[in-house]
Amino acid sequence: MLRAEVPDLLMVDFAMPGMNGAEVIVEARKDFPALPVVMATGYAELPMPSGAIGAHRVLQKPFSLQQLGAIVADSLMAPPAA
Repeated sequence: MLRAEVPDLLMVDFAMPGMNGAEVIVEARKDFPALPVVMATGYAELPMPSGAIGAHRVLQKPFSLQQLGAIVADSLMAPPAA
């Protein structure tokens, strides 16, 4: 889906069927290294593969609409990932 129409921001949950959010980030970064990413999670400590570490933000659950808005705005305004 990312290749069909590149979004302005990728938001994933850590716990997802098939692959976790960190794995999705690694795959997305292969084709779109500068894509801003937000990961939502209820886990206190995340096992992050090395390719997922970097320019992404983690939003701890539960979160408010204000927190969501702030992290999305911050992610969209940040300089592109290297």
